[in-house]
Amino acid sequence: APGQCLQRFIERLANPSRVWEHAFEHQIRSSERDILYILATLPGATSVPELFQSWCRLRARSEASLRASEEWRDYVSSLKLLDGTFVRIVTSNRESAVEFHDPSVRDYLAHRLAGAPEVCGEMLERAIFFEQVEFFVQMGPEGRKEHVATQTKWKQEVVREAIHRTLRIPTPVVHVFSHRDG
Repeated sequence: APGQCLQRFIERLANPSRVWEHAFEHQIRSSERDILYILATLPGATSVPELFQSWCRLRARSEASLRASEEWRDYVSSLKLLDGTFVRIVTSNRESAVEFHDPSVRDYLAHRLAGAPEVCGEMLERAIFFEQVEFFVQMGPEGRKEHVATQTKWKQEVVREAIHRTLRIPTPVVHVFSHRDG
């Protein structure tokens, strides 16, 4: 009935995570989901090459052996598929970066990660940027940042190793400046 369709539409507008949930679960592949999960653990627009490094690490592949392979094409194809829906690809100072199309995407993914400790554990063990480690250590039960990092659910040795591995790696975050008319 038309009234029910309108009611469902209004409910989805009130809770955007339900819109993202359907697309995330039914309309994209695991390679796209991995890109989105990684991006959710980083604080802002992330350079395309560094996102690729993290994607390779999460997928347990060597970046050096993949540049000219099918995996690189899969990564680029995944980015193109996500561009304009979940994310947007922006260029600043001749550097391309990926950022969420809407803040509600990050909120949805953080909440989803908070309910998936096995995914979080794998991502923490394979994190290559300190910002990712910080995300997991400070993530609360609803996916929101908590300022009391002592309540972390991760094993201390996993966190310590992740910090040691990532502390000196430069940030993958790109500061994007856009010019708007008006």
